[in-house]
Amino acid sequence: MKSEPRLYSFHNDLEDELGYIKREIQRGSDGIHYVDYLRVTINNIDDPHLGRYSFLKQHKANILSNIKSITELDGESVKYLWAAMYHNKFLETEFKKNEETDELWITEKELPLLEAVRDPRI
Repeated sequence: MKSEPRLYSFHNDLEDELGYIKREIQRGSDGIHYVDYLRVTINNIDDPHLGRYSFLKQHKANILSNIKSITELDGESVKYLWAAMYHNKFLETEFKKNEETDELWITEKELPLLEAVRDPRI
């Protein structure tokens, strides 16, 4: 990016662009960096309430529909479990869990493999 000016917006300088990118990158508890795509998407939805809920409900449905046939931990299931944990962790930072938001969370009943990776200290 430093050597290729076409990779950043003409109205921002390089430092601005790097700042935007850094805000969208997070470090997981395993030390691996990832794009905080839920936050990026939510921040760019026009209708802050309905759009957010609809998007998050669809995100949850996508995870559950793709993992429903998986019964053991393997390379594929670990990716969906990560997505489910990321989904729930994001919700914890953005919403209070109550009757109105309850349906957004992915539960152990819906995804029993979550129990396998739950931290017993919590």
